Amino acid sequence: MTDRMRVWNWVGGINFEQVVVPMPEPGPHQVLLRVRAVGICGTDVNIVRGFNTGTKPPLALGHEIAGDVVACGPGVTQVRVGDRCAVDPGVGCGHCMWCRTGQKTYCAQVGAIGITIPGGWQEYMVLPEENCYRLPDHMGYLEATQAETLFTVLGGIDKLHIQVGEPVLVIGGGPAGLLFARLARQASNVPLVLAGTRRKRLELARRWGIDRVLNVAEESLEKALAGEEFPVVIEAVGTAQSIQQAIAAVAPRGRVLIYGVPGEPRIPIDVERIVLRDLSLLGTTDTPTCWRPLSPSPHTAPERKRSRLEDDEPPLCGGRVRAHLRDDPAGGSGRRDNDGRDGGLPRRDRGGFSANPSGHRGGRFFEGSRLSVFAEAGNPGFGDAGPNRG
Repeated sequence: MTDRMRVWNWVGGINFEQVVVPMPEPGPHQVLLRVRAVGICGTDVNIVRGFNTGTKPPLALGHEIAGDVVACGPGVTQVRVGDRCAVDPGVGCGHCMWCRTGQKTYCAQVGAIGITIPGGWQEYMVLPEENCYRLPDHMGYLEATQAETLFTVLGGIDKLHIQVGEPVLVIGGGPAGLLFARLARQASNVPLVLAGTRRKRLELARRWGIDRVLNVAEESLEKALAGEEFPVVIEAVGTAQSIQQAIAAVAPRGRVLIYGVPGEPRIPIDVERIVLRDLSLLGTTDTPTCWRPLSPSPHTAPERKRSRLEDDEPPLCGGRVRAHLRDDPAGGSGRRDNDGRDGGLPRRDRGGFSANPSGHRGGRFFEGSRLSVFAEAGNPGFGDAGPNRG
């Protein structure tokens, strides 16, 4: 293993800089992870667009991470060298009530890998062993990057307590909206309506057995519903309009789950409607308790039949595009221009995707000295995926 590695730092605005730094060493109860795949979600885009003031440059972004354990520090017992792992991005203090009860999301000192702590846009990274969860052999790295999104969705489903036969409306046809719809279907075989704007995503929803699929790019949600109300509405877009639409579509004594986070933190809502119709508004965030069931236990398969780096793209992935890391033995850096030159992301305009982080979402993984990007074709406004959430 080399004693130096490359890091792709966000340095402010839409600018990135590649630097070469010494290889880190894991301390007690820490592991060194070789990064193999990193998803890029709307949160990353919001950071570079200046909407997330809690993230300070320079920082390696990327919180949807999968990779290989290549070294373990003293006292590590939960994983071992060679394990393929997904990464829980939340890091708590480990001592407060919230951390002791498995709810580190609410820790007053909580940090987030790739948001306040250096993330996966680097070849290797050191992180606590408790943040690494071994992957089952049938799961590839690209699939594993979406564990973080899946578990935030699972936490929301748990809060809703959907009853058998309760109709559900999901507003948003992005990855999170599709996952909400599929999990709600599995939870109690409920009648489902999903509203989105992207034709391919809506076709996927139909294949997944969603009862009604509404293309609100062709017809407004209000017109399509024609006054119909639902006891459960899930908002997975993250705009003022979509949150207001969710509140307008919920039936008396209904529940609205707000998953999307608007770029503007304060939006007008109809408080009178909430009070007089006895509505419940629920927020949802990371769900640390969902991570443990992912990991097979104990070690049952010391050898794998094949690597899953070049696995088939999962259905929510719109494609992949490669980016080259600079091979600079002198440890130089490359700053990213808007057109993707000098060590920056390449551009792929085919299919509506540009790897410019000021526009669309995607994902990436390292393969040796090369960086590969898998992308979700979209638009700068993330109309049905939400500006801050998957």
